[in-house]
Amino acid sequence: MATIIPRLHGLCSNVSTISRSRVRKPPTEHFICQKNRSIQKYHQAVRLLSSLDSSSEKKRQTHAFSTVLKNDPLHEKEGRPENSSVRTFSSLDLSLYTSFTEAERSPEISEEQVRDLFQVWNSALATGPDAVARCYSRNAVLLPTVSDVPRTTRALIQDYFVGFLKKQPRGEVLDSSVMIGQGWCADFGIYEFTMGATGDKVRGRYSFVYVDEDGAWKIAHHHSSVMPEALLGPAPKPKV
Repeated sequence: MATIIPRLHGLCSNVSTISRSRVRKPPTEHFICQKNRSIQKYHQAVRLLSSLDSSSEKKRQTHAFSTVLKNDPLHEKEGRPENSSVRTFSSLDLSLYTSFTEAERSPEISEEQVRDLFQVWNSALATGPDAVARCYSRNAVLLPTVSDVPRTTRALIQDYFVGFLKKQPRGEVLDSSVMIGQGWCADFGIYEFTMGATGDKVRGRYSFVYVDEDGAWKIAHHHSSVMPEALLGPAPKPKV
């Protein structure tokens, strides 16, 4: 791990060199090529930090990386280059550093806790369409079970549940697999709904992708579909 800080300094040195040139004329082809190479090096730094397993080690390396950024003349208020192409680096610095710090603040979550997120959504089904819609993130996408229309806004998501909740659904997970990443997690499998209004049972496949939004886990993507073999007939079972 001790070698990572020098590697980060090396990855960022090209950007610092360009920014110190204080280019005030329209960027030349050579400058644009240099800029593009610098952006690639920043992305290398992103991947390098993301690969670290130790949280404390990642914080130490992120601090080192942020020091490189803060020492870049582009962060000085006085004498900032006027050329918009050069100012792009300052925005890039900020967005990359923000992504590091946001990742460090993302709450940890266990597989059991990911599965428990379904019950938050399931309980909201008994409350009302507005409560269900609030379980979804600001830019969520819902591909619902009984509608051909993708729901890509909060209003469309809420509209779907206005009709669906009239059936008084209550869900139960029958099979679940979980994935966990940095700032996101996913739960996918098979669930079954009992419709309180009719007593019918409907089984379907589901996938939930959750993101950390303002300190709470929200559904960013939800896909639900009926079991295909119930409509199309039995399919050959896997041999493995």
